[in-house]
Amino acid sequence: MRMKCIAALILVPVMGFSAIDDSKEERMKILAELGLPLPDSGIKLVPRSTFNLTEEEMTKGLAEEQQMKQQGFIEEPSSRATELMNFKPHSAMEFKHYKGISNHSGTHIRASIKDLKLAFKFNGIPRSLTANSKNIAIDSIGFVPQGSYHEAGWSGAVQFFEAKGVGICAYAIRNVAASHTAVEFALEDAAYFVNNKLSNIEVRGNKATGFDYKLKWYDDQNFHELECANKRYSPKINRQVIDLAQKIDLG
Repeated sequence: MRMKCIAALILVPVMGFSAIDDSKEERMKILAELGLPLPDSGIKLVPRSTFNLTEEEMTKGLAEEQQMKQQGFIEEPSSRATELMNFKPHSAMEFKHYKGISNHSGTHIRASIKDLKLAFKFNGIPRSLTANSKNIAIDSIGFVPQGSYHEAGWSGAVQFFEAKGVGICAYAIRNVAASHTAVEFALEDAAYFVNNKLSNIEVRGNKATGFDYKLKWYDDQNFHELECANKRYSPKINRQVIDLAQKIDLG
C-alpha cells in the first residue's frame, strides 16, 4: 500500500510559504504552479499518475500492495510498533518531569484533554466504546498536541490509549480549518470503510518488532489517523482496528 501512503500524506499548510511572500494570493499561485493542493481546499481525488512517482517508488508500491493482498501486512521491521508498545513507561517518566508545569504551547504530554488548549472541539475518546455489540475498554494514557499553535490553541491532538484486546493505540486528529491543510488522494486507491468516508489501512511489521496497524480517514472538518500496535498480526485485530475507528469517528 505504499502508493496510498504517498497519496494520502500530501498536506500543505498556509504558513509554510510566509517567508516567500506575505500575499496569500501569491502563495496560492505558487502552490498551483507546483501542482500541490491548495490550503483549505479539503480532500481532492486525483489520478495516481499526477503524483509523478519514480519507477523505484512504483515498483516498491506494487510489491507492498501485493504483500497486503496475500498476507494482510507488509513484512518489515516496525520501529513505530515498538515505540507504541513501550509508550506507557515512557509517558510515566514524562508526566513526572512536567508535573506542575503549565504551558499551553508546550509539546509535552498531558494527562487530560482539558489540559490541552485546542482551536477546535475534541473531547477525547470515552472510556468504553461499543463495536459490533461488544464493549471495548479504553484506558487513556495521555494527550499530546499536533500541528501548529496559535492564540486560539493547537490545530491538532493525539490521544494515546490502550484498547483491550487490540493493543496500545494513538488516535490523531487534525482540524482542517485550524491547520489550513489539504490532501490529495489517489483515485485508484479510494475506499470508504469508515462510515462512508475516504479511508485506507495498512499494516507493517514482523514478529521481532510487532505490528503497526495504521488507518487513516478524512472528512471536510478533520483528518484522522488511528494506529494500534500489537505483538502479532491477525485479521481479527485488523477488523477490530477498523471497528474502533468507526466508533471513534461517530464520537
